[in-house]
Amino acid sequence: MAKRNSCRGPWTQSLDLRATYTPQAAQLKRRLSFSVDAFNLPAGLDLFLHGGGDLHGWGQFSRPDNVLLYPVGFDPVAQAYRYRVNEGFGQSRVSRTAQGSPFGVQLSARITFGAQPQGGGLMGIAFGGGGPGGGGGGFRGGGDRDGPGGGPGGRPDASQFVDRLVPQPLDAILLLADSLKLTDDQVARIRVVNDSLKAKNAPIRAELSTEITAAFTAQQSGAGQADPQAVFRRVGPRLNEGRQNVQKALDEVQKILTPEQWRKVPAALRNSVRQSFGPPR
Repeated sequence: MAKRNSCRGPWTQSLDLRATYTPQAAQLKRRLSFSVDAFNLPAGLDLFLHGGGDLHGWGQFSRPDNVLLYPVGFDPVAQAYRYRVNEGFGQSRVSRTAQGSPFGVQLSARITFGAQPQGGGLMGIAFGGGGPGGGGGGFRGGGDRDGPGGGPGGRPDASQFVDRLVPQPLDAILLLADSLKLTDDQVARIRVVNDSLKAKNAPIRAELSTEITAAFTAQQSGAGQADPQAVFRRVGPRLNEGRQNVQKALDEVQKILTPEQWRKVPAALRNSVRQSFGPPR
């Protein structure tokens, strides 16, 4: 009834931009910075060029309709269900409304007071500098015991940090299949979403791990103090992409579950993208 590979969607694209300005005045000592973030720039251009009434769907996620058959009844004589073919199977619909993936602009300013410990921010959180449970600044390693988020000998374990930044909450949801009373069909559909998410995020997680490990290695070799903010600027776009993939996967899982089942999913999993910044546990 349907040809192989007939349910494929078109390419999708997204573009986020960030501009940061840090005054170089000596009295400020780089304590003040201003940033402008533009989220989903294609959607903003679509709105600007075509107006709200004639959107072309730029920057919107397109998903093909993957439902082939709709059950319409049950034949008690034949002991079989009756189905209706979905004539829209395989067709992609791009959101052309403001309720899709909207364009956003964020202006932020940051000023640091007091002492400025080295190695703060996201990277410091991962390796024990500037985060809860961390002692001292910079990328921490060495010694004879493991540090927070560290591997043998105190060497930081980049994978733990990557798990915090780009979580994989669907694994945990599948482990709750019994308590959530998931059906076999629901489990199978969630596994498909989970496999797709892991395939999308595997190269992103690998890049993050490489950047973190390289920064620590450079510092340990005496090449200079690693700059966590510089590392984050390099990986920021890919990190944002990975986190968007996680959120889209969670949205799909929410549609698979009933409202009651979704409410039973722990909030830490439902909101894992927003809560994933912090020290590894």
